[in-house]
Amino acid sequence: MPPGAACPEISSPWPTPPWPPSRAFLVQESRSITAKALTGEPFIPEDAARMEMAGLVARENAQKAVDRLFGIRGAHGLFESDNFERYYRGVRTGTLHAVSAPDLSREEVGKHIFGIPSDVQPRWA
Repeated sequence: MPPGAACPEISSPWPTPPWPPSRAFLVQESRSITAKALTGEPFIPEDAARMEMAGLVARENAQKAVDRLFGIRGAHGLFESDNFERYYRGVRTGTLHAVSAPDLSREEVGKHIFGIPSDVQPRWA
């Protein structure tokens, strides 16, 4: 299934939602990957790059959301007795974890797009 192709197996009775492009991208990619898995079609390296990019977009959107909420709630949101502290910490950890760090994700996707082997180290490393 080509990237961004419609998934006839997974359809929605609702009209196309007026989501921001990044959210529409996440929905599109999740439907595409799910349809591919359901049909038993083999995954290719491009699928991994698309999933990596979708994960990056999801992590960055979550970070923006909790940052915005933190701005609204103020320092009170960091008390351990409040659930927001746990959500903030969980989302922030996802953007700082070595395996899912945004710069590493961008590097891996960029290497795939430009046809650079994944084991090649950047000149600045």
